[in-house]
Order: sequence, then structure tokens, then C-alpha cells
Amino acid sequence: MDYILRATNPSKILTGGKVYMTESGSWSAIKREAKVFSAKTKVNEAKKTSTLECEVIIPDFDTNQPVEDEL
Repeated sequence: MDYILRATNPSKILTGGKVYMTESGSWSAIKREAKVFSAKTKVNEAKKTSTLECEVIIPDFDTNQPVEDEL
């Protein structure tokens, strides 16, 4: 199973949207750019070191909408 990290967009301009952690550790509003973790232990380690308060989700890449539930 694959996992990604999602957070609320901290931008003062674009409020309410979701962002996803990328391979570089930055955040992107595009879900397909998210770093995919194949192990739950790895995604939880990344969550602990994240610069934003985020949640672990199982991604649905068919849509860019933030529709998945937090684990």
C-alpha cells in the first residue's frame, strides 16, 4: 500500500487548500508531485520531521481533489 503526506496550505493568499510533501521535502498543491511512501513506518518518520502539521493518507491519483481520509 502507498502513502503520502497532506497538509493544509499555509499560504495567506490561497487559504483552505491542501498541499502534498514532494521528493525534495517541499510542498506542492499538485497531488501527483507528492512523494509516495511504500511503508507506513517511513511515512510516519517523515511526518514527525515535517515543517507543517500534516496527515498520512492513502492517495487517489485519479483526481487532484483532497478526497482521501486521514489514516
